[in-house]
Parts: sequence; structure tokens; C-alpha cells
Amino acid sequence: MSRIAEGFGVRAIDLDGTSFEEIYAKVPALIAGIRAGKGPVLIEARVARLDPHSSSDDHRKYRSESDLRSLAELDPVLKLESHLLETRALSRSEVEKIRQEVKAEVDAAADWADTQPEPDGRDLLAHIFAEARAESPRPPHYISQKPVAVIDAINHGLREELARNPLHRSARRGIHLSQRTKDESRRHRA
Repeated sequence: MSRIAEGFGVRAIDLDGTSFEEIYAKVPALIAGIRAGKGPVLIEARVARLDPHSSSDDHRKYRSESDLRSLAELDPVLKLESHLLETRALSRSEVEKIRQEVKAEVDAAADWADTQPEPDGRDLLAHIFAEARAESPRPPHYISQKPVAVIDAINHGLREELARNPLHRSARRGIHLSQRTKDESRRHRA
């Protein structure tokens, strides 16, 4: 994935998604850069699927016993726990206390969720799409009388939508256009 993103001019980083230390060392600086307007970053955090795909899936049918045993070494929670114990940042009793506190919190949340009424479906699609506003149809605005590359048409459409819809204006920093596309767009506007 990171190589594909870089092919589109998006900065990318590939890291071990099971390593708290690696994520903690690299991701905060990336987030700060995004917030500072330095553009988007694709973070490819490689992880292992520790459990079956679903409760009806028996991954023992297609995964070997040795593969299943080795998964514990890739569990990010157990890896962090081992690191904290090895570095003596926490003792076994502190780890157990945290484990009990987390279990109690999760159990309380599950108990609360079980007491809630079933959803009625009226707001099923709420907050998925921006509310549509009735607009009078506009005549098409052609960026060129000559045929243009698909990517130029897409970029023009994105710019037009960002300018039209104030809800999308904060997303402008997340769109990366190559210098070639910017130069071509300037020529089309001229």
C-alpha cells in the first residue's frame, strides 16, 4: 500500500503495527506534520489477524498449529505487556491490576449496552452523508475545449466541490496534487 500511495505523490510510511514502541516513536511527528499543513501521510501498519474472520469461521481448518501458536508473539497487547515487564516499567501485580480494571470497565460498558432499547432505525443513516441541499442546476463549466486527462478532470471536480461546499473546505489540505497537474490546471484556467 505504501508504494502505491507514493506513486500518487502521497508520503507513506510502513511500520510494524504490533509494536507500540515503533508507533509511538514515529506517528506523533507525522500527525504534527499533517496538522501543520504538510499534507497527508498514508500509514501502513502491518498487523497479523489473531482470530478467525468471524465466529462461524474455524481458522484451524486452513492455518497450521505452529502458525496459530506463533500468533501470541504478534499480539500487540501481549508484546507491550512483555516489554513493560522486561523493562520493569510495571510489575506483574500492576499488570494484573490493570487487566482487572479494564475487564471491569468493559463488562460495565457491555452491561449498560444490554440495558439500552433496540434501535428503531429512524436515524440509521444519520451522519453518513452531508444533508443534501436543493440547488438549481448549473450549466456545465468546461475546463478545456480540448480533451483532458481523467486525472485533470477529477482534480478540477474536486476543486469545484471544495469551493462550492463549505463542509469540505477543511479537507483541502488533505488533497495532494502533483506539480504537473497544478501546472496543467493553471494552463487550462488561462
